[in-house]
Amino acid sequence: MTFSDQINYFKAAAGFNQPDVGDPDQNAANTVIGAISIAVGKVNSDHGPVPTPTLAATIEFLSQRVTDLKTSEADLQTQLATRNTELAALRGQYQQQVDQHQGARRSAETDLANLRDTTKEQLDARQKQIEDLARNLSDVQIEFDEATATWTAERKKYVADGEQLVIQVDDLRKKLKDATRVSFERPDGLVRWVDNTAGLVWINLGSQDRLRLRTTFSVYRKAHHGVARGAEDIKGQIEVTRIIDNHTAEARILDHDIYDPISRNDPVYTPLWSPGRTESFAVVGLVDLDQDGVLDRDQFHDIVSDAGARLNHEVLDDGTRVRYEGFPDKFINWTEGGPTMDSDTKYLILADIPDPALALREEDKTIREAISAHLLAMQNEARLKGIEEIRLSDFLEHIGYRPQRRLYIPGLVDRPFNLRQGAASVGTNEVVGDRSAAGAVSGVYGRSKRLKPQTSAGQTSNLFRGGSAQ
Repeated sequence: MTFSDQINYFKAAAGFNQPDVGDPDQNAANTVIGAISIAVGKVNSDHGPVPTPTLAATIEFLSQRVTDLKTSEADLQTQLATRNTELAALRGQYQQQVDQHQGARRSAETDLANLRDTTKEQLDARQKQIEDLARNLSDVQIEFDEATATWTAERKKYVADGEQLVIQVDDLRKKLKDATRVSFERPDGLVRWVDNTAGLVWINLGSQDRLRLRTTFSVYRKAHHGVARGAEDIKGQIEVTRIIDNHTAEARILDHDIYDPISRNDPVYTPLWSPGRTESFAVVGLVDLDQDGVLDRDQFHDIVSDAGARLNHEVLDDGTRVRYEGFPDKFINWTEGGPTMDSDTKYLILADIPDPALALREEDKTIREAISAHLLAMQNEARLKGIEEIRLSDFLEHIGYRPQRRLYIPGLVDRPFNLRQGAASVGTNEVVGDRSAAGAVSGVYGRSKRLKPQTSAGQTSNLFRGGSAQ
């Protein structure tokens, strides 16, 4: 075999059929060497650097590369088998869970369907009950409305009848009281001695009776029709000024009847004081003791407390009702539904109740309306508790109160300040004669002593004559 044949055989075995073998300096693509260089360069660029850029080294590199790839493929196949096994196990687990969930879902759907059926039956039954109850309620409502209307009409009638009966009872009670004037009160004591000249009396009450100074009494006639019955039996008022012993006290005469003077054994009485007992009262209205337009509530408190009595309920000047827990300083505001007057309250004292319609200011009207409302409530309490009502003027008569000021104000009425004519007795049991005044005034004030108007002569002083002024 010739060298040329060997070269051709080599080219055929190498797979390069270029006509020229080429040389190292000639890398043309149409030569075998150029083609080999191109192939080696391609392997070098695609599969990494070839250690030696020769055809043999390239083939060995590619062979090793194939071996490595097969080994990697075997490892990957092993990993794939492992993953497939794990996947199959997971699929089995998931399928089991899916089967469980599907079974639970089917069971839940069955239960839901049964519950829907049961609930529908129950709802239908409840709806039927509701409809039946609605019809019954409608019937009951109609009956209730009819009964309410009947009850309301009957209540109005009963209330009207009750109010009318209360008015009739109060009127009959007043008429009975005026007709019989029965009093269950007893005199507190008796007058033992009288000194009309000094204006003093001595009564049979003292320290052992717990009598207090400044306590005032009404003096009654011996032939009275019952103390606390009426002012017509009262003939004088006295005030205790000195406690002498256990059962003797001195009192000054505040007022008396000169035609019927205070005498020995005349009964004395005051509703403010009782031996060994604290009397309780309630008062409503504006307290003006001497009718001078100035309110005297503090003075009234002093009169009550000086005698050892107390107030348990009171309506103040601002229309507030209070309940005393320690008269006169400790009290609390009374509210609707609070404790009412005690059953041991002796009197509900009615002072001046102002008319709201005559109020000039809105705030005064509010106060007067509050006083009137408390008056009605306290009168109802008194009616239920059997507490007697008394006007403030009558109460003052019973306790022997007399205003200390003796100032006459024209135009005012019910003022006991006018002086009486005649002379007072100088002793008890004196024969009373004619003590009326003669009606004549002192000659100093006679008609002849009046100043008469002077008439002018029509002449002026020479000092003021024309032309003579200095």
